[in-house]
Amino acid sequence: MGIFRIAAAAAVYVALAGGAGAQSVEKRPDGSVEWKAGINGVTLEFNPSGGVRRIYSKYSHPVTIADKRGVHTATVIAEEKAKGEIVRFLKQDVASGRVVTEFENTVSKSTQEKAGEGKSITTVDQRTIGQSLTELSSSAASGTLSGVVVLENGYDDKEQEAWVVVGLSEKSMTAARATRDMLTETQRPTAVDAGPTPAASPTQVPAGEAPRSVIRRGNTDF
Repeated sequence: MGIFRIAAAAAVYVALAGGAGAQSVEKRPDGSVEWKAGINGVTLEFNPSGGVRRIYSKYSHPVTIADKRGVHTATVIAEEKAKGEIVRFLKQDVASGRVVTEFENTVSKSTQEKAGEGKSITTVDQRTIGQSLTELSSSAASGTLSGVVVLENGYDDKEQEAWVVVGLSEKSMTAARATRDMLTETQRPTAVDAGPTPAASPTQVPAGEAPRSVIRRGNTDF
């Protein structure tokens, strides 16, 4: 995708460091700058020369049933949502529109009355004219991420929510690209069909205790 080769990265770096949102910018002793895009958005790390070094994204998801399976499910959802935040930050298509509808409805009501030998018919016409305004808005994002690494995940038993931090960097993207090249040049062996795997008999496992708060961290220098 080449997101770390942005032509105007240096200009963006200067604007972020001196802009009105300085409370979201943290300058480190090595000269790098960390910029938080929003409350739940991504975080960018600029190197001293102004280029983008890393990009992070954190997402939290509530745990409906606080057991190991529930925490695992919420963690998987949070990971995919965190990746989606990066894609939406890089590019998203937003559509907005308005639809105006005008309608007319005419109703005729006839009444016949009899009084002795005489007859009378009365007709009443009713017309209704209305207008409606509908506003439509939607957004969609899709993209390809390379070298995505899960940097941290955890569970908070008080808030009953799981979170995941994912990121990609120059190092991780280079490693992913090199691995793809290696796999392309290497011929993959043909898999041997070992036949159908026998179905395992269902077993019941006790639920046990509810999981406690935990934080797991990966390689910080990725």
